[in-house]
Amino acid sequence: MAASRLRQVRLHRNWTLRELIAAVDERAGRATGLTESLASSWELGKVRPSMFYRRLLCDVYGSTPQELGFQEIVDADNNVGGHELRLVTGHEELLAAMLAVVQGAEEYLAITGSRSREGIYLAEIERALAEREKLVHYRILFGPPRRQAVKDHLLRLLD
Repeated sequence: MAASRLRQVRLHRNWTLRELIAAVDERAGRATGLTESLASSWELGKVRPSMFYRRLLCDVYGSTPQELGFQEIVDADNNVGGHELRLVTGHEELLAAMLAVVQGAEEYLAITGSRSREGIYLAEIERALAEREKLVHYRILFGPPRRQAVKDHLLRLLD
């Protein structure tokens, strides 16, 4: 099996994984939490680096995303991986974007946090799950929900 571009670039510098981690942390100005195991997983193609790490890797290696094998680049039409990339600048736009995500979910719906307490958004999640039997829903909470609307919503989902 041919070495990935990430691995080739690291080996070209004669760096160990530890040396790569040190360079990434130095570039970030802090310990990023990067481990040898995670870096190796990137090089083996088992896991794709997040945008945070992609940017750091490009900086560390002095390479473009394409040179490192990152295909999810922004094209001339402001698309990333075939999806439009746009900046959400206000509450109404954010709510519309959140609703669009729920409405477009086909296989799974992953939601993080418990701050989204808009009634229309919570109702749309419940509607989507009721209508699409095979839709898998993940809710990742960072601590207990604070708002009663979210608590009630989560209880309805459990029913």
